[in-house]
Amino acid sequence: MKALLYASAPGELASRLKSVLTEVIGEDRLAVFQDFQDLRRYFCTPRQADELTISVFAAADRKNLQQLASMRNIIADLRIILVLPDRNPKTIAEGHKLQPRFVAYKDSDFTEIGAVVRKMAQAAEQTGVF
Repeated sequence: MKALLYASAPGELASRLKSVLTEVIGEDRLAVFQDFQDLRRYFCTPRQADELTISVFAAADRKNLQQLASMRNIIADLRIILVLPDRNPKTIAEGHKLQPRFVAYKDSDFTEIGAVVRKMAQAAEQTGVF
């Protein structure tokens, strides 16, 4: 596996993100999680250091974002793209605890996310990781 999408709220947001990611990296390289406990179990399972290179986290609300932030020590080595649920300064501050490489909002059209993932994938391919 090379990329991961976590979108806790099923529906249009998750579908749009999955579509953008699949277009850039392919469905065979994408793991999708909707349940936080499943995501936590995944990160608590041993894996190769270079197995996962890109993670897109779409938090449904600030509580869900706090759950993600609680895992920041075990996901610190990932290239994180974060989709925030709103533009509230407290939400933004909470999101930055994850040290994302790119931040978008749920009302975005996600074209920027596609461009960022494409650039990350190209960089990873050059280093032989992706």
